[in-house]
Amino acid sequence: MRRKAFTLIELLVVVSIIALLISILLPSLSKARELARRTSCSSNLRQITLGAVMYAQTQRQLLPRMDRNGVSASLSTRVDHISWINRTIYDYYREGLGLDLKTFLCPDRGVEFIREDIGSQPIRITYYTMMGRDESIWNYAPYTPWRSPQALNDPGMWVVAADLIESGTVTPAIASSSHGSIGQVQGAQHDNPEDIGSEGGNQSHLDGSVSWKPQSDMSAHKAASGGGNIRGFW
Repeated sequence: MRRKAFTLIELLVVVSIIALLISILLPSLSKARELARRTSCSSNLRQITLGAVMYAQTQRQLLPRMDRNGVSASLSTRVDHISWINRTIYDYYREGLGLDLKTFLCPDRGVEFIREDIGSQPIRITYYTMMGRDESIWNYAPYTPWRSPQALNDPGMWVVAADLIESGTVTPAIASSSHGSIGQVQGAQHDNPEDIGSEGGNQSHLDGSVSWKPQSDMSAHKAASGGGNIRGFW
């Protein structure tokens, strides 16, 4: 007996049901993947903080100096940006501790965001590192002051490292946040993070803890030296 074939209408109904199920499930799957990436960032920040603590334990309790070009002889000529670290400290993490490049790479950002120049040049990573910075070049109006942990006896809740949420980035000329609802979000160079869909970011603290801070609870801080309007949020 010949089996009755599906009619065109029945096939269209099946396809429509499948499409509907996909449209319902896809946002949930995308959100689940984003939550997993946020967990990965939390782990990376914890490793960066642990590495700084291990360094301090061999350096009279002093945290590593992260200045972009190393410690300059002249404060007036010091150039810094807290998404950059100097080559000496980068090599300490990579060679001394054996951490690979993924530790410095937020999975929501492409590897092309990392600027790993040759020789003794500094490295831009996809996180902020606040420890061992010279506070005198950051804290002035209209930006919210912030404290840079310098030693292990500083307050445990001071932020050591954080997800990169920035307005005014020069290369590329964007505003961006690692964590929107389903991943990285970008906008025009000087957009505010909340306007481009940033939901917040992870922050690691000197006591070893890592917390999530919603974008609505964050403040704008000066993230680079000089006269440019590069704002970091944490």
